[in-house]
Amino acid sequence: MSVLCERDSRAELWALEREFSGLFAEGGTGTLTVDQDGSVLTAQVDLDGEPKPLTNLDAGFVSVEVPLHASDPVLYAPERVTTLHPVGVGIGLRYPLFADGVLDFGAGVTGDEVIQNFGNTTAYPIVWVYGDFPGGWQLTAGDRSIVWPWPTVLTAPVRVDMSGSIWIGPDNVTHLASVRRWVSIPKNGSLSLTLAPIQGGSGWGEVHQRDTYL
Repeated sequence: MSVLCERDSRAELWALEREFSGLFAEGGTGTLTVDQDGSVLTAQVDLDGEPKPLTNLDAGFVSVEVPLHASDPVLYAPERVTTLHPVGVGIGLRYPLFADGVLDFGAGVTGDEVIQNFGNTTAYPIVWVYGDFPGGWQLTAGDRSIVWPWPTVLTAPVRVDMSGSIWIGPDNVTHLASVRRWVSIPKNGSLSLTLAPIQGGSGWGEVHQRDTYL
């Protein structure tokens, strides 16, 4: 990454040079932010070498090459969260009662939610499943499914990372899913995602999706 910054005084230039020299001094990763056509995109990066600032006091600028490495090579837009209601939620009496001479029941929620990716490369959403599902649950998009046949309790939500892993807290429990046909969203595309209990229960899902760009 190349950076050129102008300042009005020599003191500001020296301060800026010291700031560049100290980038990532404590190690770890940082957030690279890119403003692209009015959209703010981010990537997690770490230092891949030593920053080498060059201060030109007479011209009033500091230039620096900052070698960065990103383990995930894409840029992400801000996160959107969509709630999934399990299939069948909402079934109940339809009012007014006996409107057609019979006692009627309302229709249940289908559970389908459309998740979009406005980016220019494939996106892999993250789904959190919350609730009490004694027989587990299933996430489905078209002919692809994630089947979790184990009890889920509200205090231990399950996180499904569609890039290829399942987590409960800090523990990777991917191997416990009986079906692992991961779901992705194509560039500038969408998918319809459904959450369904296997043996009853109640709860909900949260789909965390970020438009993804190269």
